[in-house]
Amino acid sequence: MNVIQNLLWQGSVNVQIIIDSELLLPGVPWQETIVNLRLPRNSYLILCIPLILKQTGKFLKLQFDSNTYIPWFEFENVPVYWNYPIGILFDTLTGLDPAQRDAKYFKSEDMIYYWKLQLGFCSITDCNQNGIIPFQSHESNQAIKKYWIHQWKQACFILNGNSKKIMSFSNNDIELFWQSILERDPVKFMDLSNKIIPKRPHRLPIVIYQILPTICISNPVVIIDNTNRNFQTVFDLMKREFPNYFLNVNNDSGTYNIAKVISNGIEIPLEMKLLEFYLNFKSMDGFLYISLSFFTQSN
Repeated sequence: MNVIQNLLWQGSVNVQIIIDSELLLPGVPWQETIVNLRLPRNSYLILCIPLILKQTGKFLKLQFDSNTYIPWFEFENVPVYWNYPIGILFDTLTGLDPAQRDAKYFKSEDMIYYWKLQLGFCSITDCNQNGIIPFQSHESNQAIKKYWIHQWKQACFILNGNSKKIMSFSNNDIELFWQSILERDPVKFMDLSNKIIPKRPHRLPIVIYQILPTICISNPVVIIDNTNRNFQTVFDLMKREFPNYFLNVNNDSGTYNIAKVISNGIEIPLEMKLLEFYLNFKSMDGFLYISLSFFTQSN
């Protein structure tokens, strides 16, 4: 694991969980049920649900270990999808420009900024209508583990043209791989992920999030071959996928881009090679997640 990968692995987000007041027992102030957490960017919100319920369960009207109600997170009335890494959810839903984030939210050294999320519960029908994959709170670990394995199978197929490498993993290998996420063990994670990722990928598994003018998730086809592997850049991809947003690689020809490329909370240089970008910034599920941050009048 190189320096960049190690820094990204250690990246975190301060999250404040606020329980929907309608779920609280009469007379319980919602302030007493706040849960403050520091969560790895390369992790899932769903993994902290057992801890949240353990700390707040005595204040709740209902028991949520049944098959009736499903926990979900919400940010400014927008559902937060538990099956995506925390970092990309934060970058996309807040739309924060890394260049302005510190000045906007960290106004003093004594201030801690929290990403404030509301935890609510809904029926399976309501979850499906909102595009949220339903799961049972007492099975949250297994639900996300199953989804994570599925993501790696997809990533393996995109990278290699087939899924043979991960399908050859034993059950013990899969368990060690998953435990490297839970235990935050970068050495174990890199050792196993490198068995899946080839030196010369067939294609790159990339997901791009755009929140304006509407929420949009795209999976561009990014083919890497011997003729263009050293020339494809981030700008080439952005220009192809978003020609109205990315006009010039350096903003020095009188035409200006209206968006920035953000990954893991970092603005990515448009001239960076795509393969280098993927290898250094890929997430724990084998995919590279990108969010677009749009310029404002101030910048």
